[in-house]
Amino acid sequence: MNEHKNTSSQEEKTFTEEEVKYMAAQLRCPSGQEAVEVAQKLNVNNGKMTQRVIEQLSLVAGQKVLEIGMGNGAFIPEVLAKAPDLHYYGLELSEEMVKEAQKAVADLPNAQILHGSSEKLPFEDHQLDAVFTVNTLYFWEEPIVHLREIKRVLRTGGTLYLSFRSEKFMKDLPMVKYGFQLYEGDSVKKLLESLSFTVKSIIYEQDESMSFLGKEMLKDLYIVEASKS
Repeated sequence: MNEHKNTSSQEEKTFTEEEVKYMAAQLRCPSGQEAVEVAQKLNVNNGKMTQRVIEQLSLVAGQKVLEIGMGNGAFIPEVLAKAPDLHYYGLELSEEMVKEAQKAVADLPNAQILHGSSEKLPFEDHQLDAVFTVNTLYFWEEPIVHLREIKRVLRTGGTLYLSFRSEKFMKDLPMVKYGFQLYEGDSVKKLLESLSFTVKSIIYEQDESMSFLGKEMLKDLYIVEASKS
């Protein structure tokens, strides 16, 4: 463990402030020539976390599920395998990721990829059975706006799954000073309850994986499950 820590400090010193700022922007919205590489790296770094959330999805045949921020779509087949005849929608801010995800679902007729922001979801009221998102909450400048939209498109009894790393873990990472809002489980619970979501469970776990700066780390994660009353 000490070796990891020493390696990390050496690596972090090699990054200029501009490079760290650029990394933060890429985490928010992969773009440009490096977008594909960034997405692949994120799949490795956060793959266990995403798969853990997918494990928690409670879906039955024929339901409609939205993933906000699906990146290059690498985990979409795992979502569709949760139940027969599911209808998957992926919403992504990055145009490059939309293109990559569209390639990933070319042979999956029940999957549709959309470009846009969760500030304004392209769905009718009460249209969806479940919504989930991994590591996007930090970038919502006005989280109430996003959550209100999610509530609008969920049917009564529909479920939202929010997954994120804790403030305790994230606060010392160099990128977070550039556009990240950090949370703990309790603060997200209060946020959801302010919009009359019913928080059903808060899972806290840890996984070991690579950081965006190239360090093997023990990371924590939250999965907050809430339903629309």
